[in-house]
Amino acid sequence: MTTGRIIWAVISAPFALVDLTLKLIFPGDSGWSLRRYEIELLQVVMGSLDDENQAILARQLNKLFFVERLHDGRVVRIHFKWKRGSIDRMKLPKEYNLAKLKLKTEGGKLGVSIGTYDGLIFSFHYTKPPKPFLSQGFEIVEAEYGGPANDTVTRAIDRLEHGKQR
Repeated sequence: MTTGRIIWAVISAPFALVDLTLKLIFPGDSGWSLRRYEIELLQVVMGSLDDENQAILARQLNKLFFVERLHDGRVVRIHFKWKRGSIDRMKLPKEYNLAKLKLKTEGGKLGVSIGTYDGLIFSFHYTKPPKPFLSQGFEIVEAEYGGPANDTVTRAIDRLEHGKQR
């Protein structure tokens, strides 16, 4: 084994342990990065933001975060791994809906809401499991940008698990 490989093994071991621990806590399809289509959706949404908030969102996406996927990816939460005060926040209301989009894909139609909480990119809520729909690309057929969040992660999970809202 070369010195470089030994150094890499020593450096990467703690990250592998953290990754394993998080995957045990958040089972399923969770991980350390957004999917290609989620990045594409955010790029579209960034165009609706003013220059300052665009720059802040870009900086947030360059930070280390963990992506928790629930209910076949229908609810996606982003957990930043740094102290909350060390991340720039967008100048938006506390709970804010960046966009509500209706998408046309080869597999059919799909809706998605992209939300922030306290100025941080926070969640994606899909109307159906997104992976089979969005892996082949999409076209936005309807878009509503900005506004107060009318759905929370708690409500989305409750609706998916129990078929109702509180």
